[in-house]
Amino acid sequence: MLSVLIIGISFAFWLTGDGMNSASYKKWNHGFTLLELMIVLAIIGVMSTVASYSWLRYVHNADLKAAARDIASDFQNCKAKSISESRDYQISFTAGTGGRYTISAPATTSHAAVSTTKLSEAFGSGIQIVFESGCNGYGAAPMNVIIFETRGTSKFGCVKLTNTRGSSASITTNITGKTYITFAMQ
Repeated sequence: MLSVLIIGISFAFWLTGDGMNSASYKKWNHGFTLLELMIVLAIIGVMSTVASYSWLRYVHNADLKAAARDIASDFQNCKAKSISESRDYQISFTAGTGGRYTISAPATTSHAAVSTTKLSEAFGSGIQIVFESGCNGYGAAPMNVIIFETRGTSKFGCVKLTNTRGSSASITTNITGKTYITFAMQ
């Protein structure tokens, strides 16, 4: 930022014709002219505009990546718990702007029933859960319910997340319960 200020001041001196001779040195020693300050502020304004656009793009895509990784983590946790507790775990998705997903498991003699709901707004603004066929490029069927069985297996399915920039993330699970994430960033 300091280098931008120095370049702006140098440019302003060049525009006004002031040099470093003895007569202009006294003038330079007393401060900046209004023209010099306006040029520096204009340069800072242009750079801030460009930086803010890039920053917003980064934040929206980072929120999408975090949401996809959180859902993939929940898939892995459900798989591990279904094996260790010998009961099925189910993740149910609701699409749309106010989308959410619920992790549930029935009660057994040794474990209480589980029901946890997570809202898509918790991932950041503009994250939506959508269902599209072939959302991962492999032809996996979109599923609003993914069940992890006691052996850790699941049905081959896919859930897709999108953000306001048009970026998307596909979270896919195969029959062995392995989870993959594919990103398409804009």
